[in-house]
Amino acid sequence: MKSSVLDSLNIAERRARVADALQLNDEILLVGAGEPVPLPEGTDQTYPFRAHPEYFYLTGVDSAGGVIAFDPQDRSRERWVFFVPDVTEAERTWEGRTQQSGRSLSALEPWLMARRGRPLVNLGERLRGVRSDEVLAVRAREQFTHVRRAKDTAELRLLRRAANATACGFSTRISSTWRNGARVADRARSSFLPGWRRPHWLWNHRRLGAERSSNAFLAFRKEIAPRRLRPH
Repeated sequence: MKSSVLDSLNIAERRARVADALQLNDEILLVGAGEPVPLPEGTDQTYPFRAHPEYFYLTGVDSAGGVIAFDPQDRSRERWVFFVPDVTEAERTWEGRTQQSGRSLSALEPWLMARRGRPLVNLGERLRGVRSDEVLAVRAREQFTHVRRAKDTAELRLLRRAANATACGFSTRISSTWRNGARVADRARSSFLPGWRRPHWLWNHRRLGAERSSNAFLAFRKEIAPRRLRPH
């Protein structure tokens, strides 16, 4: 799991906005992160994990198998509860994983049993064994999406970071395709063929800060046209 790019204040503000927008009364909200996708060759390797966007929005972390739950009737500080998988000894040894903060995922079932009979709303990745009210889930997702449209300061900061990385990366690429006044088109095309080394300009995107977002180029387009980058 990668460390969060957001601080606790950002997360608390996001959760408060979502709770206000959903207007849940008796319903229990469950948001799943999802599971890693295995590589097709049948080994124990997986693709790099990216949590479901709705889960990431509420937690700021890519936690495989994680679940965040919300009980609107709980007036304590634990209205939002973070359930995380227990790290096994093999994962500690071979992958260097460390135990995340939060309740053990095994505690989710007893937590739900204590609230038995109340409607469940499952957002994010679908959770096994959870009977979600689909009508409520559709409405909740629409409201959740509406909340996410208005970008907070942390998201705007990340968009600008992605824009800067994209601009610098493409600037490096453009300058490298011209030599002595002539464009090296063949070399540019060959860099994308199988068996060739990945062009250095792609690594520049990461070196300059493009990490999670796959929409870095979209962010770049919005950044160079700042009139379009307005809160909804």
